[in-house]
Amino acid sequence: MSRAKIKIKRKVKIQVRDWLTGFFVLFLWACLLFLILTVSPGSWWVIAGFLTLFFLAVWLSFLRFAKSGKIGILLAFFLTSVLILLIFRQFHWLNLLLLSAFCFALFRMGKETDGKNR
Repeated sequence: MSRAKIKIKRKVKIQVRDWLTGFFVLFLWACLLFLILTVSPGSWWVIAGFLTLFFLAVWLSFLRFAKSGKIGILLAFFLTSVLILLIFRQFHWLNLLLLSAFCFALFRMGKETDGKNR
């Protein structure tokens, strides 16, 4: 096989993977919307399912559209942590500041070690 055909096959595989990821992200957001609109939040599994779906939807959305897994997982962690604090009524501006500083430190630490471990 020639190199041009191999490049075309790789490009097609990447495009198919992007479409599948996009459909999966839309499916996650639809499941999250369905969960919010139809299920009453009376039991623990509903809250756990909501937080899991929310985390995956935010992370994969950011991964799909911004092409950055590190920032996406940090953003998903931050937003899910804020939601957990809101659910347990422990949200305060000091908690927000601490969580922001923690995520910023992880982001900076990831930037400094990007090229050193390869």
